[in-house]
Amino acid sequence: MNKRIITITKENAEEITELLRDLFADSNKGCRFVGFTYESKSGYVKPEVSKFSVALHVNKHRIAMESLEIAKSIQAEGEIEEKAKTEIIKSLENTLKNGVGNNSDYTRKGSYSTNKGIRSNDNGNLEINCLQLSRKVISEGERKTVNSRPLTIAKNAIRKVLPYSRLRSFTIDPLKFSRVAIDGERVELS
Repeated sequence: MNKRIITITKENAEEITELLRDLFADSNKGCRFVGFTYESKSGYVKPEVSKFSVALHVNKHRIAMESLEIAKSIQAEGEIEEKAKTEIIKSLENTLKNGVGNNSDYTRKGSYSTNKGIRSNDNGNLEINCLQLSRKVISEGERKTVNSRPLTIAKNAIRKVLPYSRLRSFTIDPLKFSRVAIDGERVELS
């Protein structure tokens, strides 16, 4: 495994951002496998820290098509489950019609539609779009209490079995990043 060690300073912040963008965005190599540690804050009172393995540059359209076929084959039990199934099928059809990342009903419209699977957001952080392969919790977080409607609970149960639910977006602050391993090349930032 090749290894590079780079010290992060405020002076080389732009260089670090470009290095990470290049590492993640090199789609000329096809699907790339990446491992990193990530702190999840959204939806948590106390953040959770996990190690993730993800795949970059996957065919999101194919994943949406597979998810649609699985959703159609699910046997709904009851009126709420049937409505949840119908709404998920409609949403996946919208996604396939308009392109992944362009579902007109999706609150993060456009976030998955980048060519390279990575983009800078308004805060200077990098947003990485990928397919989650595995996750190992290092430090358990405490989730916020949510009182979901029965329809939302039914939709979430269906989503859990769909490959499409493994498409993830991670927001990474390049100055807080510590280590990334991509296709056998390890980069440590300290």
